[in-house]
Parts: sequence; C-alpha cells; structure tokens
Amino acid sequence: MIREADIVLPYGVIKGDIAIEGEKISALGNVSGRAKKEISASGMLAFPGFIDAHVHFSLPVSGTRTTDDFASGSLSALFGGVTTFIDFTVSAFGGTLADNIEARLSEARESVADYTFHAEITSWDRKRSWEIESAIEKGITSFKFFMTYEDSGRRTDKGKLYHAFSEIARLGGVALVHAEDEELVKYFTNLLIEKGELDVKLFPKSRPPIVEAMAIEDALFLARETGVNLYVVHVSTAAGAEVIRKGKMDGITVYAETAPHYLVLTEGDFSELVSMCPPLRRREDSIALWEFLSKGVLSVVATDHCSFSPEQKKSFRDFRRVPMGIPGVETLFPLLFTHGYANGRLGLVKLSEILSANPAKIFGLYPRKGVLSVGSDADIVLVNPSREVKLEASCLHSKAGYTPYEGMKLKGFPNIVISRGEVVIEGGKFFGNRGRGKFLKREVSGS
Repeated sequence: MIREADIVLPYGVIKGDIAIEGEKISALGNVSGRAKKEISASGMLAFPGFIDAHVHFSLPVSGTRTTDDFASGSLSALFGGVTTFIDFTVSAFGGTLADNIEARLSEARESVADYTFHAEITSWDRKRSWEIESAIEKGITSFKFFMTYEDSGRRTDKGKLYHAFSEIARLGGVALVHAEDEELVKYFTNLLIEKGELDVKLFPKSRPPIVEAMAIEDALFLARETGVNLYVVHVSTAAGAEVIRKGKMDGITVYAETAPHYLVLTEGDFSELVSMCPPLRRREDSIALWEFLSKGVLSVVATDHCSFSPEQKKSFRDFRRVPMGIPGVETLFPLLFTHGYANGRLGLVKLSEILSANPAKIFGLYPRKGVLSVGSDADIVLVNPSREVKLEASCLHSKAGYTPYEGMKLKGFPNIVISRGEVVIEGGKFFGNRGRGKFLKREVSGS
C-alpha cells in the first residue's frame, strides 16, 4: 500500500492511496485496511511508470557496439523511473523480421525492466510483405524505416515506402520514420567534402533544418495516401514540427516524438562527444519544440539512448564514421520535470501524458501500461518534487562514462520505483534480479 501520495491521474492530481495486489493496482483513493507492506508517500508525487519509446541497447554501429547492453541499459532506465522501454530489432541482411525479433529477444533476456521492440526494416521489397504479418503475430506492431543512410543500405526509397506503408495500414500497425531527405543530405555533405571540412563539429552543416522538414513532408504525403498510422522519431526542428502540425490539421494520423537533448541543449553544445543525428539545433528551435509539445503537436519525448564511451567517440575524426548517439534514458524524467514542469512549461498531467500515457496508447500498451488505474500493472514512480541533485556521470548507471548534462541541477530523480508491484529502486539501491523484465507482446488497434 502506498499512503497519502499526490497521485497523477489523466484528469488531475488527487491525494490518496494506491493498493497493490501481486503485479496489479487493486484500488485507488481512500483505501481502508492494512497491507503487508506500507509506504508513506506524504509530500511525494506518484506517477505511472515512464515509457521510453526509443532506446538502443547493445547496438552494433561502425564496427563497434554501444556500451550499454540490456542489463546495464535497463538498470539505468529503472533508476530514472523508466519501467518500460522500446528498443529496436537489428536488421541482419538475409534474415527475416522474425529472425531479427528472435535474436533481440535472446539479447534482451537479462533486462530488469519490461520491454518491447520496433521492427527495423531495411532493404525492403514487395516479396517481403508476409514478414510484417509474421512480426505482428509475434507481438511486434511497429516498424521503423530510414529515409536516409543509403550508403549503409538502411534507406528505403519512397516507392518502397509507399508499398510498405500500405501493407502496415492494412494490418493496423504503426510506421516509424527517421525523416531526413537523402538527396539533400548528400548535397550538403558533398559541399563539406569538397572543402575538406569533415571534422565532427561540422556535422550539423550536413543536415540543416530543411533536410528534416522536406522528408517529413514526403512521409506525410505517403501516410495520407496509404492511411497508415505514422510516427516521426526524434523531431529536432521547428520547421519539422510545423509540417507535422499542418499534417494533423489536414486529418493525417501522425504522431511525433522529440528528445530531451533537443529541448535542453542547443547547437553550441554539439561536440565530438555530444554528437547525434539529427544534430542539435538553434535556441529558437528548442523554444518552439517546447511550445509544440505543450500544444500536443508533439506527442512523446523519448531519449534515443545510444551510449558510446568517450574513447569510442574520439577514435574517429571524420563525421561520416563517428558512432552517433548519446546516453539519456536515466535522465529523461528529471530533465522534463526540471525544464518542463518546474519551469512552468508543462503541467503534471501533461508531463505524465507525454512520458507514459501517449507512448502506451500509440504502441498498444495501454491501459496495461501508462496509467495509474485499477487493473493496470503496478508500475509506479514516487518523486519528492523538492529534492534537487547536481548531476554527475559517476552517479548514473549507464556504462557510457559521461552525460551531456554534467553539472546540471535537476529535480525529479525518483525516490522509489515500483515495477509490476515489486519495489525495484529505493534509497538509491536496486532490489531485483537480472532478467526480471518481461517482453510485452502487443496487438494492433482493434485486435
């Protein structure tokens, strides 16, 4: 039993109790009786467990692999209040989606948090249509496409996207796109190559805002034509978000996420170590993204957690070879709580919607996940809203060895984290067993 918490619900915040039986919430409000274990939560906020809908654990890139595997990455997630994460399958050329799913399930077996996957699709052709249905049968209902990275074989051109979107729409799934226009990326990259300007710090010049906005326009047009449920990952620019706003106004079913680094950091923070794709943008873009988030144009904030060590990052000078990505799953909520709620940009209910309810609804996990409700999984995060922490990489649980937010004073680090009725984080310690995380099989909407 959790006693006298300020419970964040979809319609507001109430003071009350949360009763848990087994893995589920059994009662909310003024709950009478005693329990085997009682937690006094007076003065604490109770949120539904957060869902990071975009992480990359144990990911092979550029001849190396991320420092965080599923054990360390999921542990870092729990310490930040993320009780569920969505990773990606890894395309193995010659293998089917079902093969890739089984391979990732094997890698994820040591996770301490609950998880599911998006199926990554590369080298698509129409003869592979049956693979989408087979993935859905395995409980994977969302499919990731790249509109760039042609040189590495990951790109899907617009003709093949049209076919794949049509098939996903027929089956009721969700299509994710990494939206950057390949022709423009090549054009701007070649300009830099001609000048010999290949230092990592110049990478943002290869991808100005028009690259993102134009690709999103194309994806939206295909979504309108096919009727697919479209989800645009890591939106980084005001221009891209504005295209999405107009698409929503036109009646297209489109969801979009941004990431904490696009909200908190700006182009001046981009460096050899703090490098990701898309790159960091102007302060004006950050301000606009907060506004689009508050108005519901952007539905989700996810981290794109992709952790490489400083040594891995600095082993390459040419931006075409640097493994892009930064750690962030553990700092997702504290960054949003501090820079969103505490700064007056987002209310508590909106914050919970962005980090819990929306990703659960979009990806077929609601109401099992994403809400504090009778019958839902007892994934609960208790937070002392006044406790402030000066962030240091040495206090985090990722194996990256650094954080882009070093030295920031943040509120919102959880006091207690409960996952499926089990207290897994309390007093800065982990209580649980490796491999306790469950794979979450999803169904398409209407199934």
